[in-house]
Amino acid sequence: MPAVMIPSTFSAEERSQLLRTYKIGELARAFTIFGVDRVVIYFDKDEKVDSRKLGDYIKLVLEYANTPQYLRKRLYPLEKEMRYFGVIPALRAPHHPLKHEKVRYRQGLVLEDGSVDVGLDRPVRVGGKVREGEVVNVDMERLEVVEKPSNGYWGYEVEWNGKGLEEEVKRLRKRYVIVGTSRLGEDVRKVKNRIRNENKDYLLVFGSPFRGLGEMVKENIFDYMVNFVPDQNVKTVRVEEAIFISLGIMNVIL
Repeated sequence: MPAVMIPSTFSAEERSQLLRTYKIGELARAFTIFGVDRVVIYFDKDEKVDSRKLGDYIKLVLEYANTPQYLRKRLYPLEKEMRYFGVIPALRAPHHPLKHEKVRYRQGLVLEDGSVDVGLDRPVRVGGKVREGEVVNVDMERLEVVEKPSNGYWGYEVEWNGKGLEEEVKRLRKRYVIVGTSRLGEDVRKVKNRIRNENKDYLLVFGSPFRGLGEMVKENIFDYMVNFVPDQNVKTVRVEEAIFISLGIMNVIL
């Protein structure tokens, strides 16, 4: 499955916390639509914003959006910084079933008495050892705790370690084909066949709202540097736009 790397300054150009929250929520939609299973946030120092604090907020919003709606009140007690979370769009992903939907697997939260809240009228009892406060995947036919279902999409994991771009790319290089995105990169139409022939999953890397990847690294640390919007008719393509466009094109290429 694909992975994505974004800066801790994402949405920093917005002064409104409401707009920041909405933009980050739209990223959750993009990641879900195109089956991203890993989101890495890299530290991007900038004088305009406290990018460590913003990185924390991006992680919080993305994880909240990825959480099944029926578990959110239990896992996320309402706090002041969550006052705009109502604008986060619903994902309606396979791991976000509604109460009336009959599905094979549901995510659930282990309660104090050992039962599991899976979003139904009452908690269920499951086989196997469970710990209070643990989020588990439940096979609803067998009423057993299982690993993440292998068939189909089951959300994404968010990683935010406070490390910079080059360090994170180096850490993930063996696992992924690293694809940087830039208007200064190679035309995607010219490199698509080479990318298609790679035998590893890909990781798309995006620059910040203020600087492109070419300005952020001293040398090319990517396997490919690709322009996904050749002949663009605007001066700049926003990060959230680039994410939707690039993931959509990669979805077609592969």
